[in-house]
Amino acid sequence: MGRHDKPKSLKRSRGNRKEKTVIALFTEGEVTEVEYFNAIRRLPAIRERFRLDIEDLHGAPSKLMKAAIHMKRADKEVDQCWCVFDVEWPKSNPKAHHPGVEDVLRDADGRKGIECAVSNPTFELWLILHHKLERRALLNEKAEDERHQLDGSKGKSLDGVRGKIRYDGDWYVGNVSTACRNALKLNQLHENNANRFPENNPSSSVAHLMQVLGLDC
Repeated sequence: MGRHDKPKSLKRSRGNRKEKTVIALFTEGEVTEVEYFNAIRRLPAIRERFRLDIEDLHGAPSKLMKAAIHMKRADKEVDQCWCVFDVEWPKSNPKAHHPGVEDVLRDADGRKGIECAVSNPTFELWLILHHKLERRALLNEKAEDERHQLDGSKGKSLDGVRGKIRYDGDWYVGNVSTACRNALKLNQLHENNANRFPENNPSSSVAHLMQVLGLDC
């Protein structure tokens, strides 16, 4: 499936409610993304329909893809493997994206059962979209600063307080429909402006994974 295509939902039919779809997640980050997807898999609707495995392997996109390919071949119980990673636009060298990131995406396009959820510049952009629509291109550092300003968090954790609101993984997944709507608006904006990857900054295809999980996107 192409990275801009809308994936099919993996919900089981009502007549087979006890059978769960198995999805393995390989995330670049080992804190922020793990906290987020742990909150996702705590949702009753997810627990009922899916076995969402967050693999204890993190790193560059090429490393995640290699592990996903191996798992899909070796473990017949796994229905899909998703690699969740960033594009990277560091302040010191904005064009220094992850090495080989486009090769990883092309590789995924030709493999059944392996998908990518890519945030541009970083996963922080996906978190920002839970709060608001961000249309400006962002460097890594700006995306991180903006997220901290919105939720009062420090470091990589999702936990923070701003005003009278306490933010954590549960708050974020409770606002996933807002993030999805904003991500899809960005996709349309880039399509209208003919912005091709990796120039489609800001954007996030984590919304596609949310659609596969049957969440309100």
